[in-house]
Amino acid sequence: MLAYLETGNATEAYRRAYDVGRMLTSTISNNAWTLMQKPEIKQRVQDAREATVSVATIDRAGVLALITEIATADASQLSEVQVRCCRHCWGMGYHYQWKNDAEFGFALAEAIDRNARKQSEWEKNRDIGMTQGPLELDPLPVDVGGYGFDVTGSPNPECPKCLGEGHVKTIFKDTRKLRGAAKRLFAGVKVTKDGIEIKQRDQAHALSLLAKEFNIAKDAPAVQVTNQVGINAQGAQQVTVVSVDPLEASRQYQELMKGAI
Repeated sequence: MLAYLETGNATEAYRRAYDVGRMLTSTISNNAWTLMQKPEIKQRVQDAREATVSVATIDRAGVLALITEIATADASQLSEVQVRCCRHCWGMGYHYQWKNDAEFGFALAEAIDRNARKQSEWEKNRDIGMTQGPLELDPLPVDVGGYGFDVTGSPNPECPKCLGEGHVKTIFKDTRKLRGAAKRLFAGVKVTKDGIEIKQRDQAHALSLLAKEFNIAKDAPAVQVTNQVGINAQGAQQVTVVSVDPLEASRQYQELMKGAI
């Protein structure tokens, strides 16, 4: 790997890494080319190049590039919240919808087995004279809602079961696949009593550093900020933030999302 990064030549790197004393030149070239086509090798080369570039460009331009990537990265590439449909949203007649007949068949078989165990236990107790109530079996699932449930689908606003609200699903992205700005933004994972928390670098601070570097804050017009907190017509709390400076507005919006305002 180091030989390839140093020379940029797959054949030469192959010569340094393997015993090629008895190989033909064409064989060496073919073997080197085949090796470089493997996905895992390509990925290792890319990762090594990124690491090399990161070390080699820690000058003023390199720092600015890193800060810019952090400031402009899309946080949804690390994690996101999706509102998905419930099982009744798109079922026929708003009945429970199954993914496919295999899922329904499995659920039906489970219910039948569960009832069989209940009945067997009830009859056993009856035969030994144990006092017990009437046998109560679980209702068997039905497929009147049809098939084709899409776990990633959007809620149906007319669904009487979830009232169009669906259910919230938190998605954490595979950090092994992060590249570019998203990789710069990612700052690790923290395990808490409430679950997993993805940490990210401070985008507001990075944006502030860029503003200072390019004298945006100094050259911007005077900032006039008005925060108003009140109750709207529907009785919900309403916050209004007014600013003539886009940079300041951006910062306040991010703070608002964090619950700082």
